[in-house]
Amino acid sequence: MAWLLSHGSYALLYAALVVAGFGVPIPEEIVVLSGGVLAHRRVTAWTITLVVIFLGLLSGDMVLFSMARRLGPAALDRPGIARLLTPARRARIEALFARYGGAVVVAGRHMPGVRPAVIAMAGANGMHPLRFLAWDALGASITCPIVFGLGYLFSDRLDLVRRDLARVEHVLLLLAVLGFAAHATIRRWQASAAR
Repeated sequence: MAWLLSHGSYALLYAALVVAGFGVPIPEEIVVLSGGVLAHRRVTAWTITLVVIFLGLLSGDMVLFSMARRLGPAALDRPGIARLLTPARRARIEALFARYGGAVVVAGRHMPGVRPAVIAMAGANGMHPLRFLAWDALGASITCPIVFGLGYLFSDRLDLVRRDLARVEHVLLLLAVLGFAAHATIRRWQASAAR
């Protein structure tokens, strides 16, 4: 976020969102929040920033959708997608598409770990691009203004949020290390008990 704020421009915000569509681990929410902060600081105009971010979100999703649509069902067997989309999750998402149709795209947009899988499934299963774009735009129109608004409204508290976020990240890292150590210890204990 600090890098986006120090180098912020319309082109950078748009590019970050498109690259996130390729699967680069850039959280969309951080980019949208950064856009709100840049607009509040008058580095960018808020109306143009919001439009650029909205178009960036849709463009990034269309990249993944188009690739999956071009490859068809084989796209779901790609290493990155296959890891996200286990056979059980794939069956569950297909059942949701059969029952709710494009509304699954709207719901999937709001679930960070599931979003790429839902987009790939929509493309690989042959959803019409304009239909996908309409559902995706509906989903983006719900969260994009809210997250952008939060960045805009709380721009002056960004340093406080950053400091608290750093503390939370340290605690989460510590918990992850402890969890991994506990998991490894339990696995060793179970292996030795089985012998």
